[in-house]
Amino acid sequence: MAIAGSTPQVEGSYEIQAPVNPQDNLTGLVQYAPTATPTPVRSAIVDSEYNPTSHLVNHIEGAPMTVDYIRQILGADDTAKPLQLGVAASNQYYEKIRNMIFRVTTPFSASQDSDTNEFTVTGEANVFYGLRPNIGDMFYADTGDGYLGLLALTSVERLTYMKSSAYAVQYRLIDRLGPQKTTSEYFSDIEGKVVRVLVFDPELLEQTDNPFVTENDYEQFRDLAESQEMLREYFIGKFWLAETQGYCIPQQPTRTFDGFHSLFCRQIGFVDARRHVLVHQLGLLNYDQVETIWDMIKDVSIRKLPIVLNKLGVYPARSFRAGSTNRGIGYTLYTSCLAPWDTAAINAEYTIPVAPDAFKRILSDFDDKVLPSYRPVDYDAFYVLSEAFYNDNYPGMCNFERLISQMLKSKAIDPTLIIKMVGEYYELPLLEQFYYGPILYTLIGYVRRNPQWK
Repeated sequence: MAIAGSTPQVEGSYEIQAPVNPQDNLTGLVQYAPTATPTPVRSAIVDSEYNPTSHLVNHIEGAPMTVDYIRQILGADDTAKPLQLGVAASNQYYEKIRNMIFRVTTPFSASQDSDTNEFTVTGEANVFYGLRPNIGDMFYADTGDGYLGLLALTSVERLTYMKSSAYAVQYRLIDRLGPQKTTSEYFSDIEGKVVRVLVFDPELLEQTDNPFVTENDYEQFRDLAESQEMLREYFIGKFWLAETQGYCIPQQPTRTFDGFHSLFCRQIGFVDARRHVLVHQLGLLNYDQVETIWDMIKDVSIRKLPIVLNKLGVYPARSFRAGSTNRGIGYTLYTSCLAPWDTAAINAEYTIPVAPDAFKRILSDFDDKVLPSYRPVDYDAFYVLSEAFYNDNYPGMCNFERLISQMLKSKAIDPTLIIKMVGEYYELPLLEQFYYGPILYTLIGYVRRNPQWK
């Protein structure tokens, strides 16, 4: 029986979900397309629905507490055991994990022994699945009143049988430091047995199975995150035009619109709350039926390379009024636009060259000092990237194109190469910044999700 007038989906069918668009559904503006999601098949034996744990990892029960975790390094036949003071570091050694996050379920509680008047401080927490804790592991944490406490795990319980299971742990206070006590034999002994230092990052936990990286790689990871956000903010501030409510190709003799580029910018988030991007219709042209380099980058796949459109031309915007709506490119403030040669989409009353140039740079100010990393966008007659890229001729590509090719082929990329590209990006002319910025932004995201982190 349908609830509230809705009809349940048939198992194995497709459910159409209408997207939330940034503006009203105005005729002539390209909106976010609806998506078809396959309905999971459920039987008495198998339920095909799968919910990745990474989607829920930050919602594990408990209040966050940041600690420095001291994990035992154990061999295949070693047994977990508590800290033994005075034992040589070669027989008992640890790795320190900075910025580890516990989800506290039971705050610190104290009980006093009536005979000795000594306090025992205990607590409980959940631990993310990236870490496999052992009894005897320790951690540093703030125990209140400005004291740094050393606590040891006394109990470990795996919460599920699945691979990505969290753990419930119990712990007890061993020692603590304060204003009158700056060191102790426990702290000194532990620090002498730490042979490796790692850093925990919850963002890595959502992207990979291993949320721990070395300190050097952690700095690179954070630098890439900051560079990615800075690039996004720079691009929007530099190229978004209020009068057109979108992006306009710079260094052109007339105000020129590239709908394929604008659509990609909107898809990767080169918009904000007050600066959305209008993607105007090009006559009868359907963006979904034209494959370009932007579709390959969006899909992170080289598969469509033989069929992508690799040459576009500059046409008068008014030539697309035929068969278009009043919100199409022909009725905007743009004078020209980039489009493939399509006689069905262009009004025949205008005389248009058969093979117009894709870009008409006012001034060629490309600085050779950024070679061989980058090439001018108008290096040859091909759209954005060179003929060597479209022919998959790796030796003939510039370094930037080689990185794009490696990404599309799902190969690992050295983060230092991307950092170098980011530094040189801001030295490029505006035309190259306009087209290479969204691609570089995607490359940074790819490296952060598919790194060679140690």
